[in-house]
Amino acid sequence: MKEERLLVTMKDVQRHRILMDCLEKRLTATQASQILGLSYIHTLRLKKKVAHDGLRGLLSPRRSSGRKIPQETINKAKVCYLSKDKYLVQL
Repeated sequence: MKEERLLVTMKDVQRHRILMDCLEKRLTATQASQILGLSYIHTLRLKKKVAHDGLRGLLSPRRSSGRKIPQETINKAKVCYLSKDKYLVQL
């Protein structure tokens, strides 16, 4: 089973906490939208995502722990770097 790593910022955590308070009826959607600085409609969309997917619903699908560079590309870069270092002729 492949482990998936996600990049979560403090802003994401704070948004999640505020939207959870909204879902648990401690805040109204209007209050949550004012705290988050978002429109009422957008707050409702995020609230629906959090209710369905939790914290993962707030994260952009493009955001992950980083882009993986293929090992072959890394090896080619190392070879080029080492060959330039060893065979570079200084005039």
